[in-house]
Amino acid sequence: MIRSICLYFLLAAFFVGDALSVFAQEHGREFAAEIEQRRMDIQTMQEEFEQEMERRRQDEGENFDEEAAQFERSMMDRQVQLDLEQIALEEEFHQRRLELDRQYQDLERERQEFWASRQRQDIENRRDEFEQEMERRRGEEGENFDEEAAQFERSMMDRQIALDEQRMAIEEEFNNRRQELGNSQRGQDPGEWERLDREQQERFEELDRRYQDLERERQEFWENHEKHDEDEEHHEDGEHDEDEE
Repeated sequence: MIRSICLYFLLAAFFVGDALSVFAQEHGREFAAEIEQRRMDIQTMQEEFEQEMERRRQDEGENFDEEAAQFERSMMDRQVQLDLEQIALEEEFHQRRLELDRQYQDLERERQEFWASRQRQDIENRRDEFEQEMERRRGEEGENFDEEAAQFERSMMDRQIALDEQRMAIEEEFNNRRQELGNSQRGQDPGEWERLDREQQERFEELDRRYQDLERERQEFWENHEKHDEDEEHHEDGEHDEDEE
């Protein structure tokens, strides 16, 4: 149950975190380049305005309309001020967006650490509960306690825990790889994310096959064990009947 809940939240975290990382990666450098270009365009516009006014002043001489030129200059200056304010506002929004991105990533890391800790604690609890249960049964059943079956179940538990730990390691590995991909140029290629998802899915499928093999081995053991017990009972019943004759 804990593993399923953990997987759900990790996948949700990956989805949100990856989307935000891609957003930051794709728009960070483009945004900076765009802002720089817009500032250069404003400067160019001012220079071209002054050059055009000077040309017209030379061409028109005393017919040059100084009042209109001053008016247009004031309009341009006010427009430039508005453009610069808009740029500053967009830069502020961009920085807030990046900060929000970092907060999402911090939230994702906190979620992952919580569920990883819960998984590790769950594993320790399963070990403790198993040993306590075996000790209780050993005390109650005495010489009838099935030591062979207990040792087999302990080995099954250890092997299942090893698989659980491998699943946790895979989740951590691909989480790190997603973060690295989101912070790299390759993160802009959707195919890279698809390949990463496929690789993780293949690793999980292989792990699931090993879980299934383990369960089959457990079932076979108990089928053979029960058959052996039945054979022993029949043998003992036969000996008892011969003694009575």
